[in-house]
Amino acid sequence: MALYFAVPVIRDDNGAEDVFYYAPTGRGPDRWKTRWTRVDPPVLNSKSQDATGDLLMLVQPSEKEIRQFAPDHPQLDPSVTLFAGVAKTLGSDNLLPNFYMAQQFNNLPAVVVSVVEQTRRGLILTFVRRDILSNMVPPPIVGLMASTDPEIKNSTDGV
Repeated sequence: MALYFAVPVIRDDNGAEDVFYYAPTGRGPDRWKTRWTRVDPPVLNSKSQDATGDLLMLVQPSEKEIRQFAPDHPQLDPSVTLFAGVAKTLGSDNLLPNFYMAQQFNNLPAVVVSVVEQTRRGLILTFVRRDILSNMVPPPIVGLMASTDPEIKNSTDGV
C-alpha cells in the first residue's frame, strides 16, 4: 500500500481546505518515520514506493511529525481533522466504493482508498472544523471543509 501524508495548511480563503501532500523517503513498515518529500497531487499513485497493491493511504500527521519530517515545515491548520474521503473513478464506471471514512493509523486519522489497475480517481478529502478557541472539551464542531480535488492513480506506466 502506498503511503502519503495529507497536511491541511492555513487556508487562503478560497473556500476549500489547502492540503500539502508528502511521500516518505524510506521503505518498509517504518517508512512513515523517515524524512518526507513534498509531492504534487498528480503524483499520488498506489504503485509508488514499491507498493504492489491497489490501495493508497492518506494520513494526517501530527504537528510534531510535520516539524520532524516535512522539509518545508508548513503551518498546519490546527482547527481541522481528517474526516472522510470521497472518490470518483474518472473515465469509467466500476463498483469501487465512493465514500471512505477516516480510520486511525498509529493514532492519526487516515483514509485508505482503493484504486483499480490503470485507472485514475478524483479524490476530495473532507475535514471536520472545530472552534479551537472554545473552552469546551472537545471543542465544538463548526462545520465541514473539503479539499481541492487531486487525482490519485494506479499505474506503472505514468497513465
